[in-house]
Amino acid sequence: MNRVCHILFLVVFTQFAYAQTTIKMEKMGGVYKIPCKVNGLSLKFIFDTGASDVTLSLTEALFMLKNGYLSDGDFRGTEYYRIANGDIQEGTKVNLKSIEVGGQKIYNVEASITHTADAPLLFGQSALQRFGNFSIDYATNTLSLGGGNGSATSPKSTAVPRKEIDYSKHTVATIWMTKNLNVSTFRNGDPIPEAKTDEEWKQANSNEAPAWCYYNNDTANCKKYGKLYNWYAVNDSRGLAPKGWHIPSHAEWTTLINFFSEDGSKMKAASGWDGMPGNGDNTSGFAGLPGGMRAPWGSLYEGIGSYGDWWSTTECDDNPHAHAWHFELRGLSNYTFLDDNNKWLGFSVRCLRN
Repeated sequence: MNRVCHILFLVVFTQFAYAQTTIKMEKMGGVYKIPCKVNGLSLKFIFDTGASDVTLSLTEALFMLKNGYLSDGDFRGTEYYRIANGDIQEGTKVNLKSIEVGGQKIYNVEASITHTADAPLLFGQSALQRFGNFSIDYATNTLSLGGGNGSATSPKSTAVPRKEIDYSKHTVATIWMTKNLNVSTFRNGDPIPEAKTDEEWKQANSNEAPAWCYYNNDTANCKKYGKLYNWYAVNDSRGLAPKGWHIPSHAEWTTLINFFSEDGSKMKAASGWDGMPGNGDNTSGFAGLPGGMRAPWGSLYEGIGSYGDWWSTTECDDNPHAHAWHFELRGLSNYTFLDDNNKWLGFSVRCLRN
């Protein structure tokens, strides 16, 4: 497998917040419409604070699917819901990779497709809440979004910015887990699906759904190496890390490896590594082991004994939909690596204390 590696020397990690932006609305037939871009496609939505979701018509959804603005993997299944007049309607849940309003973007927005060709396009709460505060000036027909403490997130990181750790005052073993994560439930108790077959792994990734596996589906690898997780398990709002812990960001991995001068021998365990130079001296206390990985399509397991990869919560700037950052150690090198790679991969996970 091609592995493009990047050695990171400096990261500036800043808290992301939306500035306020003003959008000119169009008043049409007693409703207000706002211009948006959905997965890059320009559309006009009715501003509707009473709608729970962004809503698409069947006509628009089919156009988007035919012209590449939606893919099969974006569809999440059928649901039934009651509308204002009491009727029951059928709809399809879909994930919108991005919605842009007034130059500001939100990502991975849940939407509903109404199974009616001429249904209105509604800009509902699944998008509106992500921008934070909003206000309407009916005198000028303008909508102001943002400027508050909304739940909108940058594609650069799903982590909450944290105070940088001073490793001169702490040992790694008191701050980091010294073994790979090996949980099969989220923090709230919900089960994380195990993907044993290639099809189960591919299907979970196509749906951007969480999944875990053992290396080569061999439970004997569990005790030593823990589980392998796709990035959607790392990013799930239910919390993959146990209470009191979190999964590190790109910046937190960088702080750790910079303190040990990017010397992988200090991060690797003293046994278990193949190749030359092979084992480390573990002077850091991190005790990194080569747990290997699972390929995006599921059928290939690679690298046990030779390299270890650990997810971060941070998405790649250049391709936030498909790639996220991870930390890597190798048996054939004493360098440390911070690389961006496919979110469909199965990597190990380490946690850091809150």
